[in-house]
Amino acid sequence: MFYKHLTKRRSLLQNPLIPLEPFNGAVLESIMIYSIVALNPDDRLLRMAKDAILSNALITFPLQGMHAIAASPLNKSAINRLLSLSLKESILLAPSISCASNFFDITNEEFTELKTTTPSKKIFHLKMSKLAPASLKNSNLKKDSLLLNIPSSLFCQKLLAYCDMPLIARLTPIPIDYSQKALIRHIAIAFEISFDEEDDFTTQY
Repeated sequence: MFYKHLTKRRSLLQNPLIPLEPFNGAVLESIMIYSIVALNPDDRLLRMAKDAILSNALITFPLQGMHAIAASPLNKSAINRLLSLSLKESILLAPSISCASNFFDITNEEFTELKTTTPSKKIFHLKMSKLAPASLKNSNLKKDSLLLNIPSSLFCQKLLAYCDMPLIARLTPIPIDYSQKALIRHIAIAFEISFDEEDDFTTQY
């Protein structure tokens, strides 16, 4: 199990810029795995994540009991690489309702619920706006609706603020099997949080 491996390397948590070694001899190709402190992530790591997103790579990080594999929603090729993974349905992670309104047609009723229940673990199923980025509408997503979460995770909120954009993601159970080349070959950076910050998503359809 990866977390057993991580526990054995607990001393590395004091220096989040030291990448964790591949476990069980797995070849990780170009992926770099970093341990972060969820409540106080290193700015250098957030900058690395932003650079990876802006270069149209994928990143992965723990989010409320799952791992989110995320990409820029503004780049069609990055979105299609994300969609090629056989994972759960796509979700937009947005820092605020205002930001989400650039992607969705939010009704008054939906706005009221979002305002009173977010940020939180809830996931909302909303209709995409005609003004949503062409990169989403022209990708392999091929849907007129998308899941939305405005996360309560402090790390995720800091990451979104640093990237200055929402992220489109797919979720996979923890721990990620880093030996699956088909899964990790698109991922540039993986973050492992040193403790479980939150529980599973509460899904709202």
